[in-house]
Amino acid sequence: MIKVFIDSSVMISAAISKTGASRELLVQGFQGKYYLSASSLVFEETMHNVVDHAVAAMPALKELRGKLPLKIVKPSKGKILMVAKFIEWKDAPIVAGALAAKADYLVTLDKQHLLSQNDLIQEKFNLTVISPGDFLHRAKLA
Repeated sequence: MIKVFIDSSVMISAAISKTGASRELLVQGFQGKYYLSASSLVFEETMHNVVDHAVAAMPALKELRGKLPLKIVKPSKGKILMVAKFIEWKDAPIVAGALAAKADYLVTLDKQHLLSQNDLIQEKFNLTVISPGDFLHRAKLA
């Protein structure tokens, strides 16, 4: 089964909108099509951002979180420091979380920091960083 690590941007997007690739990815995760994982940091970041910017999405976020068959990982400080040698410090815990989860894909909407670093992350860590829509398209073709 494909192992997918989801970023807070995906969780937030899925909570805000009942349509779209982020929500569809989570729904397919509910159905067992993908093995979903996230880190405790992802949930902390998600809650913080929803409270600060989209409080109306809080009920949907809590509902999604309750339904998600997620593996929650906590990357070691050593793994985070190792990743930070190659990518920006603030993004290292996310990539390290995906590595700790042994994910095949890190699914995110963060174009500026994570998606733009896909080639480097793929080369250094054998981890594909991809948007929810691109992931669903690729998975459909597989």
